[in-house]
Amino acid sequence: LLDHFASKTFWFWYRLVLPTLIFRIPLSVTLPLFFAAEFTTGYWLAFNFQVSHVTDEADFLVNAQTVDADKPGHTEFELEWAVSQVLTTIDYGHGDAVATYLSGALNYQTVHHLLPTVSQAHYPKITPIVMEVCQKYGHKYNALPSFRAALGAHFSHLREMGRLGKAPELKLE
Repeated sequence: LLDHFASKTFWFWYRLVLPTLIFRIPLSVTLPLFFAAEFTTGYWLAFNFQVSHVTDEADFLVNAQTVDADKPGHTEFELEWAVSQVLTTIDYGHGDAVATYLSGALNYQTVHHLLPTVSQAHYPKITPIVMEVCQKYGHKYNALPSFRAALGAHFSHLREMGRLGKAPELKLE
């Protein structure tokens, strides 16, 4: 709890107090810049997560218990963990240095899910190996050519869900 409080205090000091009191930048300048930066980075991060998981290209794993159960419970899937990671993620912009930089290499989402403790600097080199293994064992590797294509696929999925009248659903099983 103390660490959390200390980090939030530092963040507040660094983002608002430092510019206004130390550098004497008027609050009328600091606040609009602060909110512009927060909204920009927040939306960018949110869209990055959405395009990597919520499209028609990604599988949404369900099993008989999830579909038929009257109450939530432990859910088991027949697929191996690694296979489920490959099927439920979407990559985009392989080889696009700008997309890789702006997303922190999260445009290589599949490798991020498979190897979360590996530095993202290695994702572009690891991805062809994972793609080769997927091909060898007959598993589909989801990759779109660009962020624009991934964002378009995400919006297309949302449009289709709306057209079908499907309500959003959050599963925390």
